[in-house]
Amino acid sequence: MFSDFSSYTFGSNELLNIYKSIVFIWSILLFLINLKSTNSFKKPLLFLSLFVVYFFAVSFLFHHDNLPLVLSQLSKYISPSFLTIALYEETRRDSSRQIKLYSLFQRLILLQILMAIVKLLVLGSFMEGWVGTITGVRGGGAGTSLPLLGLFWLLLVSNMKINTKRIFFAIGLLFIGIMTGKRAVIILFPLLYIFLLLFVSSYYKKVRNIQYIIPISIIVVGMFYLGLRLTPSFNPENKVWGSFDVKYAYDYTLEYSTGIDESGGDLQEGVGRVGGVLLFWNDIKSGVDIDRILFGLGNEYMAYADKADYSNADYYLGVTSRGSITGIVYMYFSVGLIGIILLLLYLFSLYSIIEYKRLRYFLLFTVLFDFVFYNAQMIFSIPMFAFQLFIVIMANYSFDKQGRFIFNSCR
Repeated sequence: MFSDFSSYTFGSNELLNIYKSIVFIWSILLFLINLKSTNSFKKPLLFLSLFVVYFFAVSFLFHHDNLPLVLSQLSKYISPSFLTIALYEETRRDSSRQIKLYSLFQRLILLQILMAIVKLLVLGSFMEGWVGTITGVRGGGAGTSLPLLGLFWLLLVSNMKINTKRIFFAIGLLFIGIMTGKRAVIILFPLLYIFLLLFVSSYYKKVRNIQYIIPISIIVVGMFYLGLRLTPSFNPENKVWGSFDVKYAYDYTLEYSTGIDESGGDLQEGVGRVGGVLLFWNDIKSGVDIDRILFGLGNEYMAYADKADYSNADYYLGVTSRGSITGIVYMYFSVGLIGIILLLLYLFSLYSIIEYKRLRYFLLFTVLFDFVFYNAQMIFSIPMFAFQLFIVIMANYSFDKQGRFIFNSCR
């Protein structure tokens, strides 16, 4: 919302930058206040420190990126991490604070669902650049990441046990993605719902609860059906409420992601998001330009790219479109392979906090999938990263090491 207001009122994102600076300073103050809690985050903070030092050095000293841009980019990683430590301290004090934080995030998610409904009533259709109160004019990637993270939040508070309210809540999460025109969420959301239900939730391990899987499967199939009909690019008529055609949706997804059309052929390097990741991998293996591979091209190279170069494959080193650049490729271009490795080490060390391994691995896989094959809003967006880290620190209050649901006993 700050981004929209700033852009339309002042013709720039200055208001958004001021807001980000305030959040950055506030997170540092919270970190200093809660220094005693850092003992629980020694290894993650070590890797975060290494990443920050490297990021600053390679961006400011090696690439000569301007300082405000470097600090702005760093705030995406530092602010959520420091806020997480403050939240952890809040949850550690007493269980009532845990419930208050759960309720806070519930209200925030419900607000995003409400804003999606408002968007439908006001605009009559979806708009990519507006995802509730989260993102602004730079795209609607949170329209995919928020529903997926929302499912993990639902898992933490309910163990995926269904009732009428939770069914409507899940449909509302998917509706957020539909109203931003996001195609991936139509497929990923139902799949993740089923996976969490079958492989992570302890509720459905009991024989007497298996009977609920059939109605839930019907609900999930219904979500998929509505998603294809409500998303114009997924139906032959290219309109809201078009016909249900799985083959058309599959062919479109395949061509969009890989460049492979109905006539077949091989995966095209640099075409679509999968092709972009393939180019990234082959570029590393080639070892043609070691400095660029290790240190990237700089933040300014990506952040200040001209709109005229959106489909300039030469500018993006073979990637045919800016839209095909996923999170990992963007970071590779910006700060190189070393930056990617340090960030992943930070995430892996942080996720080791989660005692229930199935939850840890499913959440980590979801975040890495978003990072490698999508636009990495779960990491690059401050609200989404903070939400993700909240799920990490709250996981042990919902499930014990064996996967038993203990959330109610904490209340």
